[in-house]
Amino acid sequence: MPQMSPMMWSLMFLLLLIIYMSIIINMYYLNNHQMIMKKKMISMNNKNWKW
Repeated sequence: MPQMSPMMWSLMFLLLLIIYMSIIINMYYLNNHQMIMKKKMISMNNKNWKW
């Protein structure tokens, strides 16, 4: 294994942390807003049908 400086390790750790947090936030956001999106889609469909 190649030797890595502490700076590189901390950068890698930060990168992993950011990816992990973004995934969690995305999951939470999707779960929270799924119903709202469905309602929006239904209302859009209703508008389309009226036309």
